[in-house]
Amino acid sequence: MINCMFEKKIKNKGASIIEIVIVLGIFAIMASSFAVVLLGSFAGMLRGGEFLQVENLIQEAEEAIISIKKRDFNELIYNESSVVNSNGYWELSGEGDNYEEDGFLRQIYFYDVFRDANGAYVEEGDAGASNDSLSKKILIKISWQSGNKNLSIEREILISSWEYVW
Repeated sequence: MINCMFEKKIKNKGASIIEIVIVLGIFAIMASSFAVVLLGSFAGMLRGGEFLQVENLIQEAEEAIISIKKRDFNELIYNESSVVNSNGYWELSGEGDNYEEDGFLRQIYFYDVFRDANGAYVEEGDAGASNDSLSKKILIKISWQSGNKNLSIEREILISSWEYVW
């Protein structure tokens, strides 16, 4: 009887191969799930950084255009241009010019604004539409590539010259 008990203890010592395989399988599933979550969060952080850069480029363009407008609304003569800081003040760089930095392309488009007889904004071809020479619609477009995706964000602003004497 003592020999039987001794043999049972020896037989029950350690883990069987099946138990080890099951534990390793569970560990592999948990580790891969953790890796997916970790990689997803890194991708989200990178994308968040890209959107922060885009927002900075848009704000810079808005501030530059407003600065140019305040100095002289008549400088807004282009259809497409970029802004540059020259000698401490903003100016338009010329027709068809764009700005590219770190893979981000900034395009700024200038459009005429049309109004009806009541002063409401209307499309150019609408009946009764007349050009409001004291207003401009500005479209700021930022384009970039993130991984294998081409992304872009656009923002429109409407500016007017309020220095006109009626």
